[in-house]
Order: sequence, then structure tokens, then C-alpha cells
Amino acid sequence: MSNFLKDAPSIKATIIGQASLVIWSLSACATMALNDIPAFEILSGIFISGCIASSIINSIKGNWSFALKRPKYLIFAGIFGIAGNNILYVLSFKHAPAIQVDLIVYLWPMMVLILSSLFLNEKTRINHILACVLAFSGVCILLTANNDTSMFSAQYLIGYVLAFACALLWSIYVIISRRYNKSTPELFAIYSGVGAIFSLFMHFNFETTIMPSLWQGVILVVMGVAAHSLAYYGWDFAIKRGHFKLLSILPYGNPILSVLALIFFGFADLTIEVLVSTLMVFAAGAIAGLKKPAKLVFQTEIKHPN
Repeated sequence: MSNFLKDAPSIKATIIGQASLVIWSLSACATMALNDIPAFEILSGIFISGCIASSIINSIKGNWSFALKRPKYLIFAGIFGIAGNNILYVLSFKHAPAIQVDLIVYLWPMMVLILSSLFLNEKTRINHILACVLAFSGVCILLTANNDTSMFSAQYLIGYVLAFACALLWSIYVIISRRYNKSTPELFAIYSGVGAIFSLFMHFNFETTIMPSLWQGVILVVMGVAAHSLAYYGWDFAIKRGHFKLLSILPYGNPILSVLALIFFGFADLTIEVLVSTLMVFAAGAIAGLKKPAKLVFQTEIKHPN
């Protein structure tokens, strides 16, 4: 009984971490449910809700003093990496099919592998190379499905580019954060606040306001509070207090959860190409996470600047 009570906080934290992953996996569905609303109107609602929620948490926990002491480069990186990432994410769904966008965005772990070998002087193992090839091949299969005349449908090119840029921007932020080597959830209020100001400016100057339905309004608020505030704090708590090894494996299932959710809620169709591509991206993440896959190791010559 005493052992169970001792382990209980760790179990609780791990469950909270899994809940954060589930929330993020539903982001594509939430975005599609709001797809008839202008992009920056969506983003304004999300960022405002997220900023309010994060500000309340910072005030309760007394985190504002920590936020103001963080390096300025980290704050700017977060504004571009998180606020910018979310802007590109929503915009990409406006210009390309949901599943294609979703799987392109889930290329970010492979991009992190590539960037970390280039800029953090980390070793690139054979499993990392195989994972990158597998993931990018899976996405290529999906993009070229039912399209015999070109590499991908030109009408969706803008959406594909935005999704790729979204993944790249997040990957760059991950690399910068890894260099800093400290979790900074208290900064999310600042990121969301800046994102809200920018989105409101863009909306009122370049878009026509469309009144969301009651259900869409609920989705906007929940998406902002849950996916853009509570999930970040929950994940930070989980990796500090939960079963770290288990939490490092669970994210590999997010591409599958996200695609299944899109199909279940009717935002996408299940095809052979979708199934194969999703499994390839999932497998790539699992392969990349192997600790000792082979003896063959490649070391990049680019050194991390001091």
C-alpha cells in the first residue's frame, strides 16, 4: 500500500502528460470545425483565450517574476516558434486537405533530428537517417496519391508550404529551447499575448468578421485554454514528475490519433495511401527514438558556436 502511495504522484503526472498529448492530437479536428471562420479571427480567439488562461496560472503560481528574467532571445524565439507556428498551422488548413497538412506538420521530429546534428553537434545514428527517409517518404506517398501528372497538386501548394514552414518553425524553437535547457511554461502568456495582438490587427484590417455559432465559440475557447495553455503546463508537469521513459514513447502515437480523429469526425477519408503514410510517419518516430539501434554512427563536422 505504501509503495502504491509513493508511486501515485508519478502515475498522476503521467496521466496528465497523456491528456496533453490527446488534446494536441485533436487540434486538427478543432481547426477543421472552425474552417468557415476567417483564419485570423480563429487565431485571435485562440490566442486571447490562451493568454488569459496562462496569465491566471502565472498569477496564481507567482511565475511573472521568472518570466521577466528569461533571456530575451528565448522570448523572441518563442514568439516566432510558438505564436508563429500556430499562425502557420491554422493558415495551412485553409489551403490544403486536412490529413496532408497534419502529416506534414508531424515531420517536425525528423526536422529536429536534422537540425540538432547540424547546430547542436549531436551524433546522427543510422536509425535517425532511416527515420527521416521513412517519414518524408510517407508524406510523399500521400501528396502524390491520385495525381499522375505532377509531384503534388498545385492547387494545394500554398497549404503544403505553410505546413512545412509550420513544422520547421517549431523545430527551430525546440532546438533553441534545448540549448537553453530549462522549461519555461510561464512564457506562454507572453507568446499568446503577442499572437493575439498580431492576429487582431490582421483580422480587422484584412478579413471580414463572421460570427461563430455557439458550438464554434466553445471550440475556440476550449482550444485556446486547453491546447494553448493547460496542455503546455500539463506536459511540463508530466516530464518533471511522471514516468519520463513512457512519456518519451507516447508522442509517437500522436500522428495516428490525429488522423483517426479526422476520419472519425468526418474531416477526412480513410484510404490505402492515408493508412500507409500515417503508419510510416508513426514508425519513423518510433525508429528515431531507439537508443542503441546500431553501431554505425555518423558525426557532423559542423560545430555548435560558443
